[in-house]
Amino acid sequence: MPIYIAMFRGINVSGHKPIKMESLRAAFESLGFGDVKTYIQSGNIFFKTTKASPVNLTKKIAEKILDNFGFSVFVLVRTADEVGDVLKSNPLLQGMGIDESKLHVTFLSEPAPKEAANILKTLAAKSELFSVCGREIYLSCPDGYGNTKLSDSAIEKKFPSGRPRGTGKPATPLKQWRAAKKFQRREKFKRTLSLFRPVIRRIFVIIKTRPQLFQKRLGGPVQFADNFLIQSF
Repeated sequence: MPIYIAMFRGINVSGHKPIKMESLRAAFESLGFGDVKTYIQSGNIFFKTTKASPVNLTKKIAEKILDNFGFSVFVLVRTADEVGDVLKSNPLLQGMGIDESKLHVTFLSEPAPKEAANILKTLAAKSELFSVCGREIYLSCPDGYGNTKLSDSAIEKKFPSGRPRGTGKPATPLKQWRAAKKFQRREKFKRTLSLFRPVIRRIFVIIKTRPQLFQKRLGGPVQFADNFLIQSF
């Protein structure tokens, strides 16, 4: 099944709109999503489901949050491939001496307006770089994101015309570079592990069924309390 990432804005911030991560995972699982994993308290979630439009998934998730927790939140859904493309396509990485720890990407619900670059130039400090690419705005903030005027709130105010249909709210941006990088590393690890899983599983089976082959090398008996290791792979 395809992998998606859902990105939330405005939950668990200074006590506002609190959602426990276990409750959020349960809400996603009740929608029929599989392999649900959360990332930090901001509510980023990785999940699997049958192929579906991110727009439809966004609406489905937003309705579920409202039903379960009694308040509305802004959420964006992107596919794993889309997130991977965002990471590979960051034009700022082509510059010399770019500190990746100072990079950010703001995800938009709709493409930025044509005049976006000119608008953001008035906010950017001399040390900052940015690039507007469709539904993403890449940022480099050497002095820290907390000191930039290119914040999510500022971008939201500058682009009020990009309103998601039916919400009455601006096309809310989401700053997610670290989350996107973590997602990429996680998926690379899972793909690598899947290549070696049959071999690792076979080794565990041999150790369990023919422990005498390993007793001399290990200097003692080989014991398995149960099939946990084998079943884990």
